[in-house]
Amino acid sequence: MALDLDRSAETSGFMVSTMAFSYLHMEDFAAAEIRFREALEIWRCHGNANHVAITLSNLGDALRGLGRREEALAVLGEARQIHQRMGNLDSLADCLVVTGRAHTHFGEWDDARVCFQRAVDIAREHGLGALIVQGTEGLDEHDRLRGCPEDAGRCG
Repeated sequence: MALDLDRSAETSGFMVSTMAFSYLHMEDFAAAEIRFREALEIWRCHGNANHVAITLSNLGDALRGLGRREEALAVLGEARQIHQRMGNLDSLADCLVVTGRAHTHFGEWDDARVCFQRAVDIAREHGLGALIVQGTEGLDEHDRLRGCPEDAGRCG
């Protein structure tokens, strides 16, 4: 019986997370926040730290979209700590990209650059091609928003 309850909770967690992610991509950040918080409760109740960290990262992105800087950065920081502790370097790099986007959104250029560069460094070191691209795109967007000439290399 317990196994069936665990499967049911896992299925519910994935369903709610998928719905939340859909809202996030539609930029309905308020609905995404509600669903990510529901998913987070499911994952925390069932002891799945990896799903907790991924959900926190997505929740942080939704909170960024709502303009709630402190909350966004706090949950993103918690997600990074979990990924670091678990050794999930691909998820850590992904979370760093999301954190870089949050810092960019709030005009925190130096912090954004550090996050994007760290994501690229991790991705290169571990052969994570898609994350190299995402981190590099973040650096490019960072430079574009700061008004750096394209032929000047990276902004500092």
